[in-house]
Amino acid sequence: MVVLALIKGGWLAVVVGTNVFLADFTAAFGKYLVVFRVRPESEGGELCWDFLPAGPRSQRIAEVLTCIALCFALGVGSWTYVVLSRREPLQRHVAYLMQAYKTECSVFEVERLVRKMLLTLVVAVLPAPRC
Repeated sequence: MVVLALIKGGWLAVVVGTNVFLADFTAAFGKYLVVFRVRPESEGGELCWDFLPAGPRSQRIAEVLTCIALCFALGVGSWTYVVLSRREPLQRHVAYLMQAYKTECSVFEVERLVRKMLLTLVVAVLPAPRC
């Protein structure tokens, strides 16, 4: 993304980076929040936070949640800025994404980004059990 930013411009790198990599990057933080209970709670089974980094659990959870919130804020904020600063003719780095929309519907790409990030995050945090 740095090379793309240097060659073609920063906003193209933002568009491509958020659209292609941000959902998986956010989900990578979500993997730290996977919790297992090996035995039932009635038998003394405790929650196992196997993927959480070492340190005070509540502090690490807060750090992970803060990173996830920052990913959403930066992704949605940058996309909203790109969409709302729409200039005619469309800038090349957003033309292929927004050209098909009416002007009043151009924020739809922001909704798609949020949906993609949420779905990827849920899949990472709630892994399906294997049979």
